[in-house]
Amino acid sequence: MTRFTDIDPKLAAIAERLGARLSKNRPASPIPVNFEERRIDWISDGIRRAILIQPKFGLGGVIDQEHWRYVDLAWIAGARLEFQWEQIRVDFE
Repeated sequence: MTRFTDIDPKLAAIAERLGARLSKNRPASPIPVNFEERRIDWISDGIRRAILIQPKFGLGGVIDQEHWRYVDLAWIAGARLEFQWEQIRVDFE
């Protein structure tokens, strides 16, 4: 059973409200991943944005699949100086 069973419908509703795409477990990744994650991607006012929910990582990869993190990302692609903002907002169990 997926860890996201209870919240997948809520994530889908958030993605729909934002006009975003919800992806599960990096389906387009050329490298297989061995953990579950969810990602919501959209563009607003020329700024690319993403919300990631994934396990905790360390230098060697996934270090804890029991505790999860929520990450907000924002970036402007193709700009002369690329801006990227990342904030880990909350760890949750």
